[in-house]
Amino acid sequence: MTGSNSNQVLTITGSGSNPAAAEGAGGYSGYTATVQGAQMAFLGGSQIQLLINVGTTARTWSVQVVNPNGQASSAASLQVVAPPPPPVIASVSPNPMTGSNSNQTVTINGSGFQSGSG
Repeated sequence: MTGSNSNQVLTITGSGSNPAAAEGAGGYSGYTATVQGAQMAFLGGSQIQLLINVGTTARTWSVQVVNPNGQASSAASLQVVAPPPPPVIASVSPNPMTGSNSNQTVTINGSGFQSGSG
């Protein structure tokens, strides 16, 4: 999952979870915390979806489902990767540019550019 400071949908697929009160649990660096009050949807006996905010730091989360009777699933790892850095403009040339009614070529140098229109 690419890191973000916004909520993202996490789908947990498995078996034996209880729709009454299944909880997604996540943690990192050896710490485990239950995601309480998260918007959660039970999609049947094999899937749970919840909104989770993992932040923008690259790290590994441990994900676990706990049924109301205390039975817990084995833990699965969720790898969070840092989002790509924003683009940076180092220079524009020519600069200054002479005004013209014809198309002109402008070169933008920098880093973090992604292909596509924009």
